Amino acid sequence: MNYRPMCIIIILVVFTIISSAQDFRQFNWGDSMDKVKRLEKEVFFLDVNDTQPNALLYMGVSVANMKWRLLYSFKDDELIWGGYQKIEYTSKDYNKIKRLLTKKYGDTSEKNMWLTERSIIILIESNGLIINYTDITKTQEVTNPLESENDDELEGL
Repeated sequence: MNYRPMCIIIILVVFTIISSAQDFRQFNWGDSMDKVKRLEKEVFFLDVNDTQPNALLYMGVSVANMKWRLLYSFKDDELIWGGYQKIEYTSKDYNKIKRLLTKKYGDTSEKNMWLTERSIIILIESNGLIINYTDITKTQEVTNPLESENDDELEGL
């Protein structure tokens, strides 16, 4: 029996599965701002270029049966960061999100941080509850606009 055709099919299926994985929501790191605006299913709230250059904000996004702010951040028109922010939350909300992230990304030796092949995911308690997704190759270039020490800077979000 000739196994070569079967091996080729298996390789193609594996490649398709790997290449179709998304980094944040339905997008991949490096996608353009235009693509995110065009394909994001949530109702666009505002382009926050005045307060945070190259960012898009969506309000009232449902994740785990809770409402969140959704933010995308770009550098040189490439998606490098995405995150969710919930201003008011309870310890029950925090525990639920931590449990869901652990279920999806596995146990971690780092407190509130998970790694995938292409992303770093961090659960943060600062200016509310934040779930931060970052392109693992761009971690030095990312400024998280949701972690501002000055709450006034977040007024426009």
